[in-house]
Amino acid sequence: MSRDVYFETIAPAHRTVIARHLRRGDRVFVYDFTYRLKTIDWLVPLLDDGRVERIYVQPLSMADHGAIRATEWLYPRVAGHRLARRLARLFGEDDAATVLKKALLETVFPYWFIRLDLERRRDPSRRTILIPDTYCRSERALRDWSEAPVPLSDIDMPRVDRARFAWDGRRERWAQAQRLLGATILRVLRARRRARGRPLAARRAFDHVYAIEQPFQTKFEGGRRFDFLIDGHLLTRKNTAFLVSDSADGAWAERAREEGFEVLHRRDYLGQPAPADAHAPRRASVAALVTHTALSPSAPSWLRHAAATAVAVLLADVPLLEHVSVKNYIYTNQDTVLQGWRNALLRQYGARSWCFTMAIGGGYLYGDGAETEHRFWAHQNEHAFVTASRQLVDYHRRHPQRIDRCLAVGNIWSELTLHTERTVGRDALRAQWFGERARSGKVMAWFDTSFIQSDGSPSTYTEAIAWYADLLRLLEGNEDLLAVVKPSKDEGYFVHPRGQWSDARLGPRVLELWQTLRCHPRVCFLGHVGDPTTVVAASDLTVTYCFSSITAEALGARKRAFWYEPGERWRGVSYDRARGLVVHGFAELVERVRTLLDETDDTAWDHYLETNVKGLVEDHLDGRGLSRFRAALAEHGGLR
Repeated sequence: MSRDVYFETIAPAHRTVIARHLRRGDRVFVYDFTYRLKTIDWLVPLLDDGRVERIYVQPLSMADHGAIRATEWLYPRVAGHRLARRLARLFGEDDAATVLKKALLETVFPYWFIRLDLERRRDPSRRTILIPDTYCRSERALRDWSEAPVPLSDIDMPRVDRARFAWDGRRERWAQAQRLLGATILRVLRARRRARGRPLAARRAFDHVYAIEQPFQTKFEGGRRFDFLIDGHLLTRKNTAFLVSDSADGAWAERAREEGFEVLHRRDYLGQPAPADAHAPRRASVAALVTHTALSPSAPSWLRHAAATAVAVLLADVPLLEHVSVKNYIYTNQDTVLQGWRNALLRQYGARSWCFTMAIGGGYLYGDGAETEHRFWAHQNEHAFVTASRQLVDYHRRHPQRIDRCLAVGNIWSELTLHTERTVGRDALRAQWFGERARSGKVMAWFDTSFIQSDGSPSTYTEAIAWYADLLRLLEGNEDLLAVVKPSKDEGYFVHPRGQWSDARLGPRVLELWQTLRCHPRVCFLGHVGDPTTVVAASDLTVTYCFSSITAEALGARKRAFWYEPGERWRGVSYDRARGLVVHGFAELVERVRTLLDETDDTAWDHYLETNVKGLVEDHLDGRGLSRFRAALAEHGGLR
């Protein structure tokens, strides 16, 4: 009988096993829970030529709901472990429980995803083999739970491979925790040696610290530049600092200092002795946690790794917080165990952590059913969660969390759009893009999203090709239409051999369409670093792929905008309830563009916003979201 072989994860030892199955003519599949499979050199050629199929772990599924429910049942059964109790004493019962549930959820989720995926995917005419990692352990842990799924009886797990790779997986996760622990301690020891003889770091105080954790936060100029929070009144260059992680560091940080901004690095405080008034027992507690983490062979691997992450946070952040007083710690896009420990530590130092959403996340996401739950939003513990609308607040609140406040301030980027329009001016921007053509033409902004060519992806390369082809068709039929094209990714995303989501077959076709657009006389192709705020401010109409956040930003500034998909996949979703807000297929695209550009005056558009969009995409639609965010921060920061 023909066979399908599924690998839960990939380790070096799997190379020979995969080669053996391929020689036999088996079909081989790999679950991509890490989104890092293309960093494995020997695996890349197999993925590119299709001999090994990567199974994309989609953004949301019933597996998220099941894993969240399972975590709530399972955690009380492991909370009594001495390492968990040590973390609870150090961080507080509530925070420790929240963060450890987050770590446990990430361990339980692969079992649920694989279990449901195999139920749907397996072919009864073929023998199905699973090479597990954590699958069996999670299945055993949940066997007494009344809601646990029935084990699949027709899935083979070869005993020898199962035992061998389960041991390899446990050993590797133990090694990962120990490496994290060792690397953190070594870094601190080196910092202490460098700090000898240097003057002590001066005590500093800031009302607001904005954490720059990832490079994407620094790539924009214009309205979305890293300092967008500063208004010179509530948040200033003196009461606000930018805390830069190693991964986001670069020449931009030095330029920011030269411009007079306050820029902080954790590494500058590593190795510094504690001030006289510091909480001395905390450092002794860190030493005890290191010992417990290193000497807890009975602890589950997820618990050891969570504890090692806690050590890394304590060793890096305690010296910073001893020397830098913080009232508001602001971050985005960090839904991780590390950030959970950081939020708990900030709370102990009297600081408030604020998580704001950079984007809406997707109009397909915010339904009412269990299938729309997402594990990322479960077990968050920031002080305040800041997002665009009450609908999004309600969606996030459906997940188990420890968040004190949720604020629906409106879209923060909408205010920057209106500011750009007032200060720079639409005419100047349009003339910069199109010269004299801008006087008589209508300007349409065209924004894509992140594309992934895989089953379950919200947006595929096939759809990207149709999306850009439809733009060219639209331009052919409208001689007075001008287009500003702003892709979200660079060329390497689509074709780089080690690009996680690159596609050797379809990626070049996307770039061919890009080149055609670059050469089009009525197109300004800005590339991925273009400033979206500027583009929306100077355009007559904004169109984004379903469901990139730019359309919501435009609507928040009362600009004409809609989402477009070249097919029919998102018909009937939440945002599709509003007539004309989500457009499906080329015929509808032509009609909606004509309606908004040629047949809808400002009064009619305002009526449309008030009756269709307000309360669905956003509650305010007044372009004041950033001001509300700043006011909330100032309320808890105090002005200096």
